Amino acid sequence: MVTHELQSILAIGDRCIMLDKEAKGMIAEGDPRRLRDESQNPVVRAFFRREVMA
Repeated sequence: MVTHELQSILAIGDRCIMLDKEAKGMIAEGDPRRLRDESQNPVVRAFFRREVMA
């Protein structure tokens, strides 16, 4: 499934990948809850926490 809807990702996903246009590829892979809580990547954290990147 492809989605940008955070609620769906957390409700049904046990694994996800994140693609980034600037990186031109995958920047994260794993359990969405762990990515939200433990990722060291600021782009990944911002997406899961719905923060605006400066």
